[in-house]
Amino acid sequence: MIDSSSNFESSDSGPHWYGVIAVERQAATAMELQLSRQAADTLVTGLMAQVARHVPDGLGLAWSAALYDPAQLLRRGFPVHREVLDLARAGRAQGVAPGQALTVIAGPSGMPTALLQPDPKLGAGTLLVIPWVLWGDAAAVAAATQRLESELFEQGLADPAIVLALAELGETFEHARLMSIADLMAMMAAQLDQVGLAAAWQILEESLLAPTPREFDVQSRLGQAWRLTPEHAILSFEPISAYANRVPVDHIELMLGDYLERVHEFRQTQALLLAHGLDVTINPAPEGGLIVDYKSNGLARSAVLHEHPGLGALAFTLIDDRRHVLAHYYPVAPGAIGDFLASMRERGLELVRPGRVMLAIDGTDLCADA
Repeated sequence: MIDSSSNFESSDSGPHWYGVIAVERQAATAMELQLSRQAADTLVTGLMAQVARHVPDGLGLAWSAALYDPAQLLRRGFPVHREVLDLARAGRAQGVAPGQALTVIAGPSGMPTALLQPDPKLGAGTLLVIPWVLWGDAAAVAAATQRLESELFEQGLADPAIVLALAELGETFEHARLMSIADLMAMMAAQLDQVGLAAAWQILEESLLAPTPREFDVQSRLGQAWRLTPEHAILSFEPISAYANRVPVDHIELMLGDYLERVHEFRQTQALLLAHGLDVTINPAPEGGLIVDYKSNGLARSAVLHEHPGLGALAFTLIDDRRHVLAHYYPVAPGAIGDFLASMRERGLELVRPGRVMLAIDGTDLCADA
C-alpha cells in the first residue's frame, strides 16, 4: 500500500535526487526489515522536517519504509530508488496532491512490488539503508542537490524523531545518518579498500555509473585477473596445480596458505559482485558450477573432500579403486557443492573427509592420500 503525508510540494517528477538513511547496528542479527505503519509515520515526520532544513520549497519526497543491504540499492540503474520514484509518479497520476510525501509501506504480504522487497539472500548486516527520493523541477532539484551533497556530510546525523522510529524495531543502533547515494558509494569504496577489495569496487563503480560500462582489466590485491565487459564481469580461477607450478615452492605450507588466501579473495569478490546484481562468469568455464582439473581416465569409486577451517570445501578429488587421481573438482558457483554431493550419492560414490587439504609430497597438486 502507499501512504501519504503532507509537507512538500510536488511539481514535475522528471529531475530527481537519491538519498538514504544509513543505519549502523551493533551486531548483524536477524531482524524485521519492514517498518510498521506506526514506525513509518514517526520516521517520515522526522525525515521531512530534517530534509526541509536543506532543500528549497517545491520538492516532492518519496521513500520506502524498509531496510535494505546497501548492495541491493547499489545496483546498475539504482532499481530500488527508481521503483520508489516510479511509484511516486504513479501516485501523482492517480491524484496524490502536491504538498504530500509518499511513503511506500508493506502490506500483509510484504512490500507492494518485488523490487522493493528486501533481498533475503543478502541477510541483515550491521549496515542497513532506507532509500528516499526528492523530485521536482530542474532548478529546484539542482539547488537541492548542491546543498545536500555539501551539507549532509557534516549535518546528516539523524534527528531524534528518526531515531525514535527506528527504536520501535527493537534494535540497538550505533548511528543513523542521512546521506546521498554518492556518499553511500564513497563509504562502500572506503570499506572495500580497507579489506583489500578495491579492485572489486573499480568494477562496481564502472557498472553503476557508466552509461555503457567500458571493457577493462584489473588486478586484485593478490594479483588475480578480473575483467569487466559491457555484459558481465569475468573472474579467473586457477587450480592449485597451475598455481604451484607457476610460483616457486620454497615451503609447501606457505604456498598452500597463499593459495587458500587467493581462493578466499576470489570467493569474496564473486559474492560481492553477485550481491550488487552483476552477471559474473568464470574463466575457465565451469562444468556444473565446478572447475575441473582432469588428470587421468578411469572409473570413479570415491572422492576425497579437501577442507580448510577458514574456507570450508576447497575441492573434491575423484579416485578409482586403486586410488589413482582422476580429477579435481573446485566449486565456484552457489549450489555447486550440494549438486556435486547429490550426484555422488546417485552414482553410489563414497565420500572421504580427512578434515584438511591433502597435498602431494612435492606440493604441486592435491592428492588423495596423506
